[in-house]
Amino acid sequence: GPSYYSGWLESSNSLRRDHAPLTGFTDNPLIAGSSPVKALHMQELQSRVNTLRTFYGLGAYNFTTIKAGTTSLAGWTTHVNQVRAAIEDVCSASGKAHESWISFSINCPRADVIQQLRNVILAL
Repeated sequence: GPSYYSGWLESSNSLRRDHAPLTGFTDNPLIAGSSPVKALHMQELQSRVNTLRTFYGLGAYNFTTIKAGTTSLAGWTTHVNQVRAAIEDVCSASGKAHESWISFSINCPRADVIQQLRNVILAL
C-alpha cells in the first residue's frame, strides 16, 4: 500500500519526490468562446512549469511577473512563449515530446492555447 516513499522516484542514481499533484487548474477546462483567460491562469502555468523544472533537475525559469488584477494580458503571447520555452526545456530533460503548439493568429482562441499548455504540463 501507499507509504512515505510511494511518491518517490529513482532517477539518475538519485531519489527524488514525485511532482504530483499537478492537477486542479482553476476553471478547468477552458472553453474557447466562453472562458476568458485571466492573469491567474498564467500564474498557475508558470508555477506548475517551475515545479516540473525542479522535478527534472532544472533551475526555475525567470518568467515575466504577472499580478492578478493589475497585469494586462494584452501581450499574452509573450507570456505564452515563455511558458512554451520553459516546457521545451522540461521535455528535453524528461525525454518526452508533445504535440505541435497551436499557432497564434487573429482568430486563435486564447482559451485553446492555455488549455493546450495545461494538457502538456499534465502529461509531463
